[in-house]
Amino acid sequence: MRFTDEQLEREVLRLILPHRGIGNRLDRWELVERIFGAEARHPEDDGNMHDRKVRGAVESLRRKGYLICDMGDGAGRWMAASMEEYQDFRRKYGSSAFTIIETVREMDKAAEDMFELTALQPRLI
Repeated sequence: MRFTDEQLEREVLRLILPHRGIGNRLDRWELVERIFGAEARHPEDDGNMHDRKVRGAVESLRRKGYLICDMGDGAGRWMAASMEEYQDFRRKYGSSAFTIIETVREMDKAAEDMFELTALQPRLI
């Protein structure tokens, strides 16, 4: 089945909203299967296009303020049922952000030296 981005977001939200609390999470591949059918379920394939679409919809919904949590382990997603659950998710989700920023900062310095630039575009970091 083909979905617009908006339709996919609505479907993901419809399926995840009843899953409040980590103990009631919705399995990653069950979510993919419920949206795209059994033929889309391939847990061994981290590049699965259907799973990627669901991940994109989840990211978009998070940017809209929905407290959709997961621990990045593929075990499933749920709606935060408490501030503690949200903060556990937040720590896990945000943990790589500082590493990425520091890596880009160091690579920028190396690129400026290597290519004899005075500066790249103004940095946010």
